[in-house]
Amino acid sequence: MPKEYDSLDEFAKLIWGKRAEGLPVPELDFQREITPQELENIHQKYAFVQILNPEAADDDFADIKIIRSSSGWSILNYKNAMSASPGEMLFYQGDYIQNDAAILERVCSGRGTIILQIMNTGADMVRIAKEENWPAIHIVNGHPFMSWAVWKAAQDLHLPVTGYQPSKYEEAKYQRIQRECPTLIIHEPKAAKP
Repeated sequence: MPKEYDSLDEFAKLIWGKRAEGLPVPELDFQREITPQELENIHQKYAFVQILNPEAADDDFADIKIIRSSSGWSILNYKNAMSASPGEMLFYQGDYIQNDAAILERVCSGRGTIILQIMNTGADMVRIAKEENWPAIHIVNGHPFMSWAVWKAAQDLHLPVTGYQPSKYEEAKYQRIQRECPTLIIHEPKAAKP
């Protein structure tokens, strides 16, 4: 029968017992409150966003098409609605997923930080919306930074956005990127020459 512990401290001492004797293990406080910064850190690692074509009819949605973004994330495309998240990576540590042969393989190697992956996924979604002739984007829900990434890409491609209003700080960040980081500006695809 499993032993019940009187306190989290007693349980922590049991778990860390031998390790604490020989290895430098930080003092852990299992009873302290979780900080907003810790929650935001976890939240950011599992970012998501949902967007809609605001002019689509309620029944104007196609079967789901799963697109792998340039960041390796999954974009679920329903023709007039899209959503994105790290996909399979939500269930695995790091950037590995298990393939059909039950072998771990890397899916996001060399794709940059979580911030860059969020930015690239948002940009890919806006490019798809533009290619599918959406007149605008409505952000239904999403992690604040990922919503900003979609808004930023839409601004670059001159596509109106509803459902999200950037703060003054976020608008200033966008202006700073426009001024100082031209490589982060998304451009319209060049038309093919006849």
